[in-house]
Amino acid sequence: MVLIDTAEDLTKPILGFERETYICPSCGDTGQQTVFNKHAQEEHEAWIVAITPSPIAPPAPVQDQPTAQRFLRRMLAKIRALA
Repeated sequence: MVLIDTAEDLTKPILGFERETYICPSCGDTGQQTVFNKHAQEEHEAWIVAITPSPIAPPAPVQDQPTAQRFLRRMLAKIRALA
């Protein structure tokens, strides 16, 4: 049997499987076989790492706490003044 075609097999849950197609040179009969290609899996992992964005840093802590407290105090003072 002679290898004539190799195609990535995306039906498997793990990357790196390939479907190989063979043909017999004497009778012309064909057959397929699923094989695991470790190098293809490594290429997929490198590609995924390359396209994955870097993690976003969490936002800096909000420093507006005193401002919010002052605003609330002023609002409460105005409400008390109306009462």
